[in-house]
Amino acid sequence: MKNLSWTLLGLLAAPLLLSALPTRDTIAFAPEEGTSVTVTFLTTSEMTLDDMQMLMNGEENAMMPSIEVDMITTTEYQFTDAYERMAKGQPARLKRTYDSIQTAINGETTMEMMGEEQSEDLAGSGTSELEGASVLFNLKDGEYIMSWPEGEEGDDELLENLLEDVSLRHMLPEGDVSEGESWDIDLSIMLDLLAPGGDLGLELEMEGGDNAMSMGPDTDMMSDIREMLGGNMDGAITGKLTGYRDVEGARVAVIEIDIEVDCTTDMVDMMREKIEESLPPEAGVEVDLSSVDVSYVMEGDGELLWNASAGHIAGVSLEMEVAMSMEMAMGMDAGGQQMDMEMAMEMSGTTEVTVEVE
Repeated sequence: MKNLSWTLLGLLAAPLLLSALPTRDTIAFAPEEGTSVTVTFLTTSEMTLDDMQMLMNGEENAMMPSIEVDMITTTEYQFTDAYERMAKGQPARLKRTYDSIQTAINGETTMEMMGEEQSEDLAGSGTSELEGASVLFNLKDGEYIMSWPEGEEGDDELLENLLEDVSLRHMLPEGDVSEGESWDIDLSIMLDLLAPGGDLGLELEMEGGDNAMSMGPDTDMMSDIREMLGGNMDGAITGKLTGYRDVEGARVAVIEIDIEVDCTTDMVDMMREKIEESLPPEAGVEVDLSSVDVSYVMEGDGELLWNASAGHIAGVSLEMEVAMSMEMAMGMDAGGQQMDMEMAMEMSGTTEVTVEVE
C-alpha cells in the first residue's frame, strides 16, 4: 500500500515538475503546400565621403580638388512565393512573381579647386526586366532548375544567376531552442538580406555627377552589393530567441539579431570592365588597372520575427553602422605620357533593412 501511495504521488507531481522545466521549441521553415507569401525587402543606405587621397607617380597631386559626396540609396524588392510542392526544409517546386524591383540613388557632390566650388546633384534609378514576371524553381538532384511558366517567355540569361531562397530560413537555429538561447548565423546571410534573390538583372541609369563623381565613388560598384560583399567575410552574426508574440492568432517567435561583419573583396575585374566600356580604343588612353581592394564593415542589431505557426518569416528590422574603404592602383598612358596613380577613399554611414510580409 505504501509503494502504491508513492507511485500515485509521483504521477500527480510529474506534470508540475515538467511545467517548471524550460520548454524547447522548434522554429523551422515549413510552409504548407499551397501557401503563398509576399515578402518585401526595403533597404536604405546613407553614405558620406570622409576622405579621399590620390598619388601620381608616388607624389600628391597639387591640383587634386577637395570633394564632398553624400549619397542615399534605396531599394525595394517584392516577391510573391507560391509553395506548390515542399521537400524537407525547402521547396520542391516554387513559383515566384517579381512584383517590384526598384532602386534609386540620390545625392549631392561638391568639388572645390583653386578657390572655386562646384556643386552637382546626383540622381539615378533602376529596375529589371524581371519586374512583373514569374519564374519556376524546381528542385532536382539537390539544385534548383529555373524556367519560365508555361505560356510565358523571357530572356533566359535572366534566369542564370537567380537564387531560390529569399525566405531567410538560414537565420534559424538548427533544432530546438529555449528562450534566451543563442546560436551562430552564417555570415553569407548578409547577401540575402541586402541583395535578396541573386542577380536580378538590375539596370541602373544615372543623371548628373559627370564631373565631380568621375573622381569619387563609382555608383555601379556602390549599388552592386553582391559584388561588394562577395569576398572574404569575417566576424560574427548571432541570433537569440527572446520570446513569442501572438499576432492575429499566430504564434510569432522574436529573435534578436546582432551583427559584426567585415568583408574584403578584390573588385579589380569589375572595374576593368567598366574602364573598357568608358574608354574605347579611339579615346587614345590606355589604363592598366593593377588592384582594387574594397573593405566593407557592418555593425548593428535588430530582430527577426518568425511565424512559428505557419513556418515562414514574419518580418525583419535591422539598423547598422557601415564603413567602406577602397584602395586602387593603376598605370595610365595618355598620348605617350605615362603615369602611375594610387587612390584611397573612405566612406561611412548607416544602413536600415526592413522586411515586411503579407
